[in-house]
Amino acid sequence: MVSFASKAGNNVRQDIKSASGGGAGYLRTFKDGKDCRVRFISDPEEWLKYREHYSQETKYFPCTQENDCPGCTSENERMQYASRKYIAQVVIVQEDGANDEGKVRAVKLTVDLANRLVNKADRNGGTLTNRDYTIIRIGNDKNTTYDVEVEDKSNVDLSKFEQVDVEAILTQMYESAWGSPTEKKQETQKTLRDELKAKSAEVKAAKETSVEEDDKPPF
Repeated sequence: MVSFASKAGNNVRQDIKSASGGGAGYLRTFKDGKDCRVRFISDPEEWLKYREHYSQETKYFPCTQENDCPGCTSENERMQYASRKYIAQVVIVQEDGANDEGKVRAVKLTVDLANRLVNKADRNGGTLTNRDYTIIRIGNDKNTTYDVEVEDKSNVDLSKFEQVDVEAILTQMYESAWGSPTEKKQETQKTLRDELKAKSAEVKAAKETSVEEDDKPPF
């Protein structure tokens, strides 16, 4: 089974900073011009990280990080590029027009936004979970920038919130673009087996033909 994401881990702060220069069944994003207030229910060490491909035809899908990844092996240069992303679990506290306030969502973070949040956490006791944060997105595509406002410290019982199954979401994103990665791998393996069988049969037939030619009299 293909696993698209891995835990960010204890080195997440350095990991993010080193790269910063350069229903629940989906990954939520922040909308241009909309202030979204959230409560993080996990700190950066618990975030997931993955790489993401994009094209007009397939839209966004996660990189398999394997040699046969359809994004990495694509002839489309735009699709070949895999951008680093982080996934955090949050409760949507308030956003104008949102229909998921009070619900847990897996939100997709760019390296820039992740870096801003890590800096805020480092200045507030090393955690993001002890207060709300308001995420402000400005612009779209390559012109997108983010700002983060820190709200007053407040206690919330985070144990009552059930986290989203992120791996299931990433699998769904991939399958929407390419079908099941497991089935694709099985098909590839079957093709290789069939090719090997065919090659073996050719070699065997060639040997039998050679033996028959040797058995013929020389006249």
